Amino acid sequence: MSLPVNDHAFARARARINREEFIYSVLSVVFFLIALLVYTYPSVQMVHLVYHEQQVKAEERKLMAEQSRLRLQLEMMMAPGEMEARAINGGFGVPSAPQVVFVSKR
Repeated sequence: MSLPVNDHAFARARARINREEFIYSVLSVVFFLIALLVYTYPSVQMVHLVYHEQQVKAEERKLMAEQSRLRLQLEMMMAPGEMEARAINGGFGVPSAPQVVFVSKR
């Protein structure tokens, strides 16, 4: 089906976009993308901060468990019975009478 000559000219003229319309179209798309970015950026940042907070809390729990373990170990090491057992296991023995030295404060 062939279009008459006048129809071709009409179609060609209709296909041409007015320069002003083109600028408005491009500006509309640009403003839409900027608005979309402004709208979504805070949400993306909030999700990022939530993940970071979860990592920090996991690290805090790990460090608190380590602190608890170290405190328990310190209390065990400061107990006299534990110190004596470690000394005996380390090859130390009870000193004889001449080996005992008393130090007094002046």
